[in-house]
Amino acid sequence: MVFQLVRSFIIARVSKMKVKLLRFLLLLSGVYEIAFGIILMFFVQPLFSLLGILKFPFSYPVFSQVAGLLAICFGAILYYSARDPERYLFIPVISVALRIALQAIIIYNTVILPFMAAALLSFGMIDLALAILTLFAIKLK
Repeated sequence: MVFQLVRSFIIARVSKMKVKLLRFLLLLSGVYEIAFGIILMFFVQPLFSLLGILKFPFSYPVFSQVAGLLAICFGAILYYSARDPERYLFIPVISVALRIALQAIIIYNTVILPFMAAALLSFGMIDLALAILTLFAIKLK
């Protein structure tokens, strides 16, 4: 009897910690995506100049602006899902799948655009780390 009470208390305590970890990761991912989207929409040219990637202005900024808008929307969804990670569990699952699929795109573009390798790999590592941590938090649930 006492053992069952202690066991249920420990399980409830660990479960709350797992939800808190997932909530934190969703908030962090949401803020990261929103910030990255703002950079893509408004500051992609200075970012590329800072990284030494492109020395000439974009001819068609609409592509980075649309990508930025999508990142902001995705970030808002992630941020909102942190309110109740158990209810919106499909959102972090989709986030993990998206971030893992993104790695194939990053590898492909690193091969065909070697001058962008450093930037692509650094952003790819951030996404991969967030995917692994989120997957870990989901798996703990």
